Amino acid sequence: MISKKIRVLSAVMAAAVMCAIPAGAQTHIDDLPADSATEIRQNKPYMNIGVKAGEDVDISNMKFAIKDSSGKKVAEFTGAEGNLKILDDTLYDFSDIHSQADMKNYSKRSSIPYDEFIPDKLKGLRPGGGLMNGRSTKYSSYSDHKYYIRLDDECYYYYNDINKMTVVDTMTVPANTVFVDIDSKFPDLKNTSSYVKLEPYEDSQNCDLKGNYFMYQHAGEKKSFNADTGKYKIYCSGGYVGDYCEVYNKPVTYSKVRMKFNDAFPGLADENLKITKETSSFNENHTLVFDLRGDQSKLTFSAVYHSGSVITTPIPDKDGYVEFWISNEAPSAEMDYDYDWVYTLDTGSPVFGGGGGSVRTANLPKSIEDLNFVFEYPEKGYCLYNVKPETYTLYIDNKGDSRDYSLSRSKLNVTDTKDMQKFNVTINKKPLLLGDCNRDGVIDVTDVVMIAAHIKGRRFLDGRGPLTADVNESGIIDINDIITIAAHVKGRKPIPSKYI
Repeated sequence: MISKKIRVLSAVMAAAVMCAIPAGAQTHIDDLPADSATEIRQNKPYMNIGVKAGEDVDISNMKFAIKDSSGKKVAEFTGAEGNLKILDDTLYDFSDIHSQADMKNYSKRSSIPYDEFIPDKLKGLRPGGGLMNGRSTKYSSYSDHKYYIRLDDECYYYYNDINKMTVVDTMTVPANTVFVDIDSKFPDLKNTSSYVKLEPYEDSQNCDLKGNYFMYQHAGEKKSFNADTGKYKIYCSGGYVGDYCEVYNKPVTYSKVRMKFNDAFPGLADENLKITKETSSFNENHTLVFDLRGDQSKLTFSAVYHSGSVITTPIPDKDGYVEFWISNEAPSAEMDYDYDWVYTLDTGSPVFGGGGGSVRTANLPKSIEDLNFVFEYPEKGYCLYNVKPETYTLYIDNKGDSRDYSLSRSKLNVTDTKDMQKFNVTINKKPLLLGDCNRDGVIDVTDVVMIAAHIKGRRFLDGRGPLTADVNESGIIDINDIITIAAHVKGRKPIPSKYI
């Protein structure tokens, strides 16, 4: 079951890798440089609309509007580079945002909706790692335990990295299995009191590892036990601090890592791997020194390391190193520990005691990965952010101009993507029929009425209407044009079909 394939990354190699990767620009924990950076496109659907004038077309004062599939007008603007007026309070005007600096200074930044971000389970979730600066909340309380990101957030992963650890062995533990690896040095330490015990969280759970599993009795053994899926309380030589191991219903790969005890659990022992505790009994003060590598027949330090469903009980070697297993799926390890002691009073009476233990998380080698949330800023034109995916319609928002000009496209189909969706529209002249004063495509009595009102000054023709009214192309609109159009309508003298 245990592969002897050994992967050892030396400190020199690890340092070389770190130097070869450029540091990120973000501020990290302990001011450490980033080992890597990843670009992530993280935003809501948005569209960039560019409007340009066709040949001999002036759109500087032309009004445009956008409506959604229900016919509701959501925005309007004037000309190619005018102001965008938002009519739907769920949308945001990003037309003038061309960089991250613009985004930070955006007046409505605080109201921009967050986008949910799902972290990499190996890098951005406990126990192996965390998403730093990424616990932004959508609401005032962080109650849904999700991560929310804004476009200019500076986030990074800070995670235990197996590739930076010295791995001396690997194995795959089958489903529904507890694996226990006991150090062979317990007899050398005369440690006969340390043991591990598992207790199911649920009465229905069954585990073949029962009772107190004493280290010295199983020194050097590596053994598997059948166990039902679920969590099991861990007792370290009688002490229980609320910690547990977990048995999975699938095979899981583990790596055995080698590192110095004081690096894995800094501040617990001195440089000689001794822990000093003060105690008193019957008005006598005593100093107890627990030697992690020495005689523990009277002063015992018990330690149980666990990760997933694997339990390790290493004793530091002569150079201060320990080897313990960690899950590759959740690279982390906990150490539950406790103390037992026997010492003699001045009267010669023995004092027995114990307790004072706790649990510590192994300080494993870590990596920092910057997360650069990529957003393609518009260079020009109008930009609507937080757009609902559907089909929108762009149209000329003036009856006169809509009779005279056409759009190269009017349907804007927005899909559910994080890419900026670009829509470029050209405004062209419509071919207008000479004599068709109202530009409805036919010459009829309405056109006679309209040109008559224009000549009498009652109601002037708008847009390109005057061009269609000058049917004799004399350069002026007068009674002769009325007579010509009227003769056409009555069928006496048709106007030659001509488009301008």
